[in-house]
Amino acid sequence: MRGAGRTALLVLVALLTSGGTLATETEAGDRAFDQGALSEALEHWQRALAVAERTGDPTATFEALLRVGAGERRLGDLDGAEVALGEAERLAEGLGPVAQARAWDAQGLLAQERGDSGRAERLLTRAFDAHKAARQPSGAAGAALNLGLVRMERGDSAGARGALDASVQLFQALGDARGLAEALATRGVASRRAGALTAARQDLELALATYLPDQLDGRMAASQSLALVYLDLGQTARARAALAVALPWARALDDPTRAAALEQGMGALEAAAGDLPAARAHYAAAEAGWSAGGRPAEALSAAMDLAALGQGDAAALRRALDQSRALRRPALEARAALQLATLALETDPDAAEPLADRALQLALRHELVDLRWRARAAVGIIAVRRGELEEGIPSLREAVDELERARDGLEDHEQRAFLLSHEPVYRALIDALLRQGDPLGAFVYTERLQLATLGRPPLPDDPQVAHYQRLIAQEASLSSALEGAVGGPPQREEALRAQLATLRVEFASTVDELRASYPHFEELVRVDPEDLEALQADLEPGLVVLQPVLFDDRLVLMVFSRDRLVAREVPVEAEEVGRTLRRLARLLQKWEHFHDPEELDRLAAQAGAWLLDPIAEDLAGAEVIAVSATGVFRQLPFAMLRTDGRYLIEQAAVVSVTHVGSLRPSGLAPFRVQGARTLLLGDPDGTLPHAEREVEQIAAVFPGATTLAGGEATRQALLAHLEGKTVLHLATHAYLDPRQPTQSFLVLAGTETLQYGEIPGLAPYLGSARLAVLSACESGLPVEARGGPDGDLAVSIHGLAAQFRRAGVETLVASLWRVDDRATEALMERFYRALSEEQDVAHALRSAQLALIADPSLSEPTFWAAFSVVGDWR
Repeated sequence: MRGAGRTALLVLVALLTSGGTLATETEAGDRAFDQGALSEALEHWQRALAVAERTGDPTATFEALLRVGAGERRLGDLDGAEVALGEAERLAEGLGPVAQARAWDAQGLLAQERGDSGRAERLLTRAFDAHKAARQPSGAAGAALNLGLVRMERGDSAGARGALDASVQLFQALGDARGLAEALATRGVASRRAGALTAARQDLELALATYLPDQLDGRMAASQSLALVYLDLGQTARARAALAVALPWARALDDPTRAAALEQGMGALEAAAGDLPAARAHYAAAEAGWSAGGRPAEALSAAMDLAALGQGDAAALRRALDQSRALRRPALEARAALQLATLALETDPDAAEPLADRALQLALRHELVDLRWRARAAVGIIAVRRGELEEGIPSLREAVDELERARDGLEDHEQRAFLLSHEPVYRALIDALLRQGDPLGAFVYTERLQLATLGRPPLPDDPQVAHYQRLIAQEASLSSALEGAVGGPPQREEALRAQLATLRVEFASTVDELRASYPHFEELVRVDPEDLEALQADLEPGLVVLQPVLFDDRLVLMVFSRDRLVAREVPVEAEEVGRTLRRLARLLQKWEHFHDPEELDRLAAQAGAWLLDPIAEDLAGAEVIAVSATGVFRQLPFAMLRTDGRYLIEQAAVVSVTHVGSLRPSGLAPFRVQGARTLLLGDPDGTLPHAEREVEQIAAVFPGATTLAGGEATRQALLAHLEGKTVLHLATHAYLDPRQPTQSFLVLAGTETLQYGEIPGLAPYLGSARLAVLSACESGLPVEARGGPDGDLAVSIHGLAAQFRRAGVETLVASLWRVDDRATEALMERFYRALSEEQDVAHALRSAQLALIADPSLSEPTFWAAFSVVGDWR
């Protein structure tokens, strides 16, 4: 017979009330479970168990025990579940390997519920392997689904996706719509946790279309998860619609925990939208619902969400910390400790330190990957605030490393969103390194922050790239194993260090080979000090790199050249700098309507006083100044900044680089324009007469160039002539949609357009392209939009020009504001004439800009400073 306590009492009740057969009670329980009526399901399964035990059928008893254990686990009776599943596991020993696999599967889920994720993963991996060995695809599919759930909870996004991919494939092969829907929904949740929002949305939408009508519980949960994905994407209107769909399902389930889950999701939505009163109401309702349903851990999670709103409720978080310890929930305890540490950081660093340390200990012990980097960052920031740089900097380095590993597998826009949301960790580390007097280290992490803002180009389909990815996974695994081995047997620790050293030698060799083969590969690897030291030795004489970094209380100007690396500090408030630069950008973008040359000169001089005057000696003798800008500096036309009464462009050529690694010598011959390999497209809609003359003048400078003007400038013609060309010049309209930036486009003939999202798809046609000139309005302007028509919270893009970089073009010329048709014609004619004289792209644009400055009718910066060179100008 089964054990004592609540479970035994339920068996007695089941015996006294049993009137159905084993099959009918089992089917009734399964049906109630699918509809979310867990208590009703458990009652039926208890009756089925009583019937099975009376008949003495071990197989039927085993099946019933598994169901009872699952029901009790879902209802929070973990001790009762342990009794039921322990008996099931003992019975399984006499029923063969398939039964054992199923028992391990159930025990794994219970271990996870108890917070022992390491044991859970081991049990579920054993179950999956046993099902495969027994050629039981149905069991293997279920075990893979559960394994994915556990790995997801542990923060192992790559491992979770691997298991869930296998589950989806197996359920598809079996034609099991019920299981497939659950696997798709779970994979969607895992993708969301990993930040892969597009994949999450696709899986959850497909899951909702796959669920059977009676799977109300799954449909409701998937709708809720999809709403959170929409929220992450900034699409609040769609998020609300998804939750509105889920609400009647939650009510139909007549289960307070289902409604609680929905309320918690709605709380997250309202909190992100800034409606704190509504968020508080939803979180409070969620806490009440979880409590009514006997789910204390989930109730505590909702209470912590409530306590974290606004300025945070320290008293409530302390209660949550105590409750999480009582419940033996290490993930919740770590989260509460971390939130308390964050609250205490500004007011009481001494109190914050032990809380952050505790959160980190729990995250390490229980392998809570997502909390681990947050706790490391908190420990590091606290130490730095206390002046303990030697202790704080290593923690911050480790936090950044883990952040960057978490980026693997995300799509381009998702990588930016993920890492930019954690920019303060980078800035805290850069600040600490500067305070320590380590400009090289600060420059390294400034560069890594810059890389974090870029959209990664697609990885090439190459065996060497696949090998590189395997090495990354091996390094992460060995590093994690070494971390766990510290303090253990010294022989194991030494062996792991030796393996890691050997692997890193192979990794460095592989990276060098890939750098030589793929110009964009520099953007796929992290930057280390030795990389910058090697790059510094390779820099050309006369090249100076400027990288401004803005902190709350000061501006730091990082200057990098062949013979120096310095950090100059300017005591100025970030708010003042941001206000001035944003006003300058607004005046330039609206110059047609608010023409104020004197104010422009004043603002340009002020910006120069901050950004150029403090480094005048460092810039002396520079021939090319390469600016690597982030944040508010990305919209700043550095060429028009004034120093010593002159524009910067009058001192040297100015280029923008996406990251310092792009300055590495490419090994290619200096770029020269050839008429036969140049494609010119101009005035496709007939509204830009100067654009048509512009391409005619360029064609006169470079005979043999292909010209598509007016109605000839169709998509078909563009693609037909693009292949093999080294220069692409587009003199047309660019439309940058400030509310939906990803809907921006370039105009082609007739009603055709080249959409923002389509540009990277030109890569097969742009294989030979070295230079793309977007002679159009705002073609290089980065945009962040808020409050779009779909309720978007925030969408950011790096401009139309950046999409051509993603398509493989190394050098771009693009504009930051709406340009004058006549002035642009004059600028481009002089630019290409300078290129015909074998000037490089940077000096050719400088020559053109100086020519316009010398022309009294075109000397204002609004006419000549909009265009800049981005990328490799050589």
